Amino acid sequence: MIKFMYNGIKINGKLIKGSWNKAGYTNGAKYAFYADSYFCKELRECFQVINKTEIMEDYFETETIYFFENDKNIKEIEKAYNSQEFKRNTKRFKKLEKMRIEQPFRFEMYYKTDYEELQKKLA
Repeated sequence: MIKFMYNGIKINGKLIKGSWNKAGYTNGAKYAFYADSYFCKELRECFQVINKTEIMEDYFETETIYFFENDKNIKEIEKAYNSQEFKRNTKRFKKLEKMRIEQPFRFEMYYKTDYEELQKKLA
């Protein structure tokens, strides 16, 4: 059983941690999942895993799964991505709120517009 979560993909009760990304990829994908480590065998059997690591230049290995608009799980993937973004925005908003109180001059100079945009997103 596969479950898409904000911090990874859970397969047969085992969480494979990683992060979601949404962009216009050149291969036509709508979402991508980047692993924090290697993907397990079960996940490799369910999805096409792409490893674009060049051993000569890359220090860290990176594995990716791309999800396209016509994938059967696209609604669940979109929900996982949105919950990840909500958590990130909430965390960022709390940091900016703390800075607004403790360092008002720095906040006004550099972070006020970010703070206002996050307020709109989280409203």
